[in-house]
Amino acid sequence: MAEGVESVEPGVRVDVKWPNDLIVEGRKVGGVLCERCGEHVLVGVGLNLNHERGDFPAGLLATATSVRLVSGRPVAHADVLTKVVDALARIRASLLPEIPASELAALKARSSLAGCGLWIDGIVRHSSERPRNVERLPVTAGNILADGSLEVHDDAGRRLRLISGTVRRATATSGS
Repeated sequence: MAEGVESVEPGVRVDVKWPNDLIVEGRKVGGVLCERCGEHVLVGVGLNLNHERGDFPAGLLATATSVRLVSGRPVAHADVLTKVVDALARIRASLLPEIPASELAALKARSSLAGCGLWIDGIVRHSSERPRNVERLPVTAGNILADGSLEVHDDAGRRLRLISGTVRRATATSGS
């Protein structure tokens, strides 16, 4: 999806916030949700393309944006849709247990979290332990890993894999 937006609007840089958000200039511009249903995977895609400032509720203005607001001009829905469908077809053709190296490198280059302090809620695993549930665990983000998990480092310096969950950037008041 990021490549689809950038191919239509080359001046717009789209980053990825693990696991499913698309970020432009620090604000969410879209996302992807996937859910397994038997042998199938349902994919939901959302992109803020031509929203104006007044289209967003006041509470979202600090955290959401649109491609139009960033690029300064309207975006052709059909052009973006074509690029996104092409990207989804490529992904479907390469559904593997691990992310291919070239795609993993592209994801790492787009990560909006690498090196950032975070608070995480979810399931983590240390190499020598069973997966465990954590809430409001302070960590530093590492890279996206080949299995799709997010590498994080806790305050003790231990390397953990965030298998599923929620991440929030740490701020002075995030943990309270």
